Amino acid sequence: MSESSFKVRGSATAGFLSRTAFRTLVGALAFLGSCILLISTRWGIGTYPDSVVYIGVARSIFEGSGVRFFNDASQFVPITQYPPLYPSVMAAFGIMGLDPLTGSRWISALLFAGNAILVAHMVYHETLSRGASLTAAFFSLSSFPMVYIHSMALSEPMFIFLVFLGFSFLGLYLQGLSPWMIYLSALTIGLSCLTRYVGIAFLLTGTVAIFLP
Repeated sequence: MSESSFKVRGSATAGFLSRTAFRTLVGALAFLGSCILLISTRWGIGTYPDSVVYIGVARSIFEGSGVRFFNDASQFVPITQYPPLYPSVMAAFGIMGLDPLTGSRWISALLFAGNAILVAHMVYHETLSRGASLTAAFFSLSSFPMVYIHSMALSEPMFIFLVFLGFSFLGLYLQGLSPWMIYLSALTIGLSCLTRYVGIAFLLTGTVAIFLP
């Protein structure tokens, strides 16, 4: 079946739900998933060896000591092997009186909902099927790998969100909807590099996508 015929079928199934009802359902599903994650982590978000570094760096940033942590020699030194964006966002929660460890729990809950919404958006953009979009959002919220990384103080949820958002903007630019979308895409993909250095690969991918006929 060709892509065009698949989209025609998808557009036909879109009529079962109005646009408002579809957006409400996606938002409600994402909100429910976020609430369940908050409830399941009410005793604290999970930690991993990298989480200890992120939390320590976030506390250092909030205290005004910069991106620093203890190295293997127990010296308080600048950290270069961990990108700074995720601990910086964690540190920002200190303004509201929250410890970075608590802040990471709220970051994960918000990104859990945000990633599900972006998945629904991308699936609908490709299939024009609201049923497929809702199903994709549900699987995004219920798949073990997504639940696991969002229940830990790790940078992966933020990285996934920024990459999804960046390529969503890129898709809108390639459709010719707005020339400003390419700047938003570059910004979010650039931020993904400050979350995880592997984001540099997506900079190259986006460049290839722009110049391909």
